[in-house]
Amino acid sequence: MSRKKTRPEFRARVHAGMSQRDIAAALGLSTAEMHRYKRLAEVPKEVFERRMAESFAAGIKPSAQSLAAPVPARGRVDRALALMRGMSDSEIEEFMVLLPKVLP
Repeated sequence: MSRKKTRPEFRARVHAGMSQRDIAAALGLSTAEMHRYKRLAEVPKEVFERRMAESFAAGIKPSAQSLAAPVPARGRVDRALALMRGMSDSEIEEFMVLLPKVLP
């Protein structure tokens, strides 16, 4: 029986060759948080500052989602198709009915 891999402790040294999950564990982040921060880091400084200013001018508390770079449409389509592949026909029908209600 193989041993279960243990993740690095919080504040462990990050080095080349570590997996994304190991880096997140060493930084004390979940993988979702790390992904969110990577998307924020991809936003050019000028765009980030403009979005911050627009949020404050509108009286809206800025969020990581509102400031981050948008996910390319192709990625969203691929994720939706992958999700739908695991659904039954009746679940797909329900999903298609609800979809227009949740899209902007």
